[in-house]
Amino acid sequence: MLIDLRTSPGWMDAVLALNARFETETSPLSPDQLQRLLGQALHAPAWVIDPPADSQTDSPAESSTDGPAESSSDSPADGLATQAPDSPTGGAILGGFLIALGPDAAYDSPNYRWFQARGGRFAYVDRVIVAPEAGRGGI
Repeated sequence: MLIDLRTSPGWMDAVLALNARFETETSPLSPDQLQRLLGQALHAPAWVIDPPADSQTDSPAESSTDGPAESSSDSPADGLATQAPDSPTGGAILGGFLIALGPDAAYDSPNYRWFQARGGRFAYVDRVIVAPEAGRGGI
């Protein structure tokens, strides 16, 4: 399912968790920075996927023998951190997202400013991240 992150605040923690997994390739993103980006975004689609029925009981956090299962927000690197607790599809995960800015955004990225300085119409893709567990799934 495709959603618009600009109008889907329930997915912000999932976006931040997925972004944190790829900070080296993109850049760190705080909640305030994410809100500013989305407030200026030309496009901000996100792909939400339902996990297979059998994966709900075989997740890494639930199959641990070291004690009780951890909540998805406690372990951002385990792949479950991309789950939105208030997801309207109950158990859906964030498979990936894209944030694109238009030419009039107030964004301080040197890469963005390079395009902006040349003028004209453009869409600058600031970040596109696909969760590894959603790979080869058509996203």
